Amino acid sequence: MKRIFYFINKNKKGCFEAVDVLKRWCNKNGVETYPIETLKIFKGNLKNSLVISFGGDGTMLSAAKFAITHSLPIMGVNLGSLGFLSNIRESELESRLDMVKNKKFFLQSCNLLSTKVNGRELIGLNDIVMKSQDIHRMIKIRVFLDGKEISTISADGVIISTPLGSTAYSLASGGPIVYPDIDAFLITPICPHLLVQRPILVKSSSKITLVPISKNAIIFADSQKVLKVAENQKVVLTNYSKKIKLIKFKDFDLFDILKEKFHLGKDPRI
Repeated sequence: MKRIFYFINKNKKGCFEAVDVLKRWCNKNGVETYPIETLKIFKGNLKNSLVISFGGDGTMLSAAKFAITHSLPIMGVNLGSLGFLSNIRESELESRLDMVKNKKFFLQSCNLLSTKVNGRELIGLNDIVMKSQDIHRMIKIRVFLDGKEISTISADGVIISTPLGSTAYSLASGGPIVYPDIDAFLITPICPHLLVQRPILVKSSSKITLVPISKNAIIFADSQKVLKVAENQKVVLTNYSKKIKLIKFKDFDLFDILKEKFHLGKDPRI
């Protein structure tokens, strides 16, 4: 490890203190540190570099855009409640950095979603969502899989989720938990008007096309960058050409987070 690019959420309590801990560790271990914005102008070799985000899952999503662009692995330090993406506690920072230095970690490569709307690209680490601009109205969306129409969804919207994002908006909308490295995408209706319209898991090589047959449709990736979609306009979603590389440790995984955050597998009577 030669250098670390850090991204902070300045609204999080303790963010500057956490960065000070990072800088002290790096000075002690001969590792360079830079704010993540310097990646835009960085001219050196990025080999043996990584990104660390300080904040919550939203901060991690923002930092991930830089990491993906420059093909760097990323690690998230949570400064609030335990997150799914940023799942390292502030108190663990130095010990986790020691583990990275000693190569006691692994990289988890996860698929991303991509689409272009009116010439603008959207990349979803968690999900890409289509819904009505009017929050009080439902929307009708025709859904095609590899050119074949599979459903017309009447709902508050539809979520196309990566496995990594299956524990986010999709889970809140009734979708299943999907292990992050499974090679698939998830189509989840949001509050569908027909009970038979249920989440569908499809292979990641699929071409998913969404066609709103209602007016006032919008689309966004990871709750950012909202774009308008015209009635009957085709929006094609595919697997992005790059993957996100998450730094993970063998002593803590998705199910540990689910147990701690949602009490998954625990009997509340005991």
